[in-house]
Amino acid sequence: MKVGDLVELSASGRKLKNWNSLHDKKGIVLEQCYGGFFYRIHWFYSNRSWKAHMRRTDIKHVKAKKKLTTA
Repeated sequence: MKVGDLVELSASGRKLKNWNSLHDKKGIVLEQCYGGFFYRIHWFYSNRSWKAHMRRTDIKHVKAKKKLTTA
């Protein structure tokens, strides 16, 4: 995981009750903290934003949607 990567909650992050408000939200990695075990994430909401320190196991990269092509 690098600074500038787009992330969302992983399966283990969704199980934690204190991150319920972040389900289906996207964030961007701001910095790597505490020897690479934690990341500072800027989460995006519709009307506000929020920054939090998250464990690496609680976040994952956002996958790009595949485009449909017609031949």
